[in-house]
Amino acid sequence: MASGQRAAAVAAYFADALRTPAAPAGTGRWDPLPGPPSMPELADQAEELAYTTRDETVRGLADAVRQADRLQA
Repeated sequence: MASGQRAAAVAAYFADALRTPAAPAGTGRWDPLPGPPSMPELADQAEELAYTTRDETVRGLADAVRQADRLQA
């Protein structure tokens, strides 16, 4: 998967993790994304992407995921 797609996937799972709990299935409201990684796993993936891409936007995503992980602990 290209780094842009990986960054988009990390951002999507991060946003999904920050939402309020999903509504019961079949209610027409959102369902959680399938197979979500843990917040520490997301943080690790974002850090790896930030390192390999040297992209400041991806670095900001990695910092936000890491901070959210710390706040949830």
